[in-house]
Amino acid sequence: MSVFDQAAKSEIFGASPYIRAGKYQLTVLGSFLKHSAKPNGPDYLIVEIEVNKHVPAEGQEAFEEGDKCTWRPKISTENGPSNLKQYGLAVGQEQYGDQFVEAAISGEFLKTIIADFGTDPSKAEAVGLKLEMEAFTVQTKAKTDFTKVVWYPVGGLLFDFASA
Repeated sequence: MSVFDQAAKSEIFGASPYIRAGKYQLTVLGSFLKHSAKPNGPDYLIVEIEVNKHVPAEGQEAFEEGDKCTWRPKISTENGPSNLKQYGLAVGQEQYGDQFVEAAISGEFLKTIIADFGTDPSKAEAVGLKLEMEAFTVQTKAKTDFTKVVWYPVGGLLFDFASA
């Protein structure tokens, strides 16, 4: 297989860096599912964000306002569906308020806020929403660092970004 054939089969997730530990106010630019280009590879949820405000964790470099970055959890793992649901809860609460509870999350709702495999990511209802997020580093069983993310509707993080 030529290098050109290999390139044609490779994955592109954009040039945005991955999220870093810290607290964020952000705007969702894209929200979609993606199959791995590798045979039997994992499926991913890709959330592309524009940073409105980032307060980095100690030792982390801050993103500037307007920077773009990506959250890309594997959804074909044990914790994957939980990540998808938690993101969906934050989006639903931002769209519909506190009355949107975990029990309201359905597969049909998730399909409206996240573009399904092979569909236009710009059509996802989450695009353009403002959210908050906290990212922190945990160690895996294999003793490697992993960035865990918790999503919130605006104001849900209970952090004063104005004074940070």
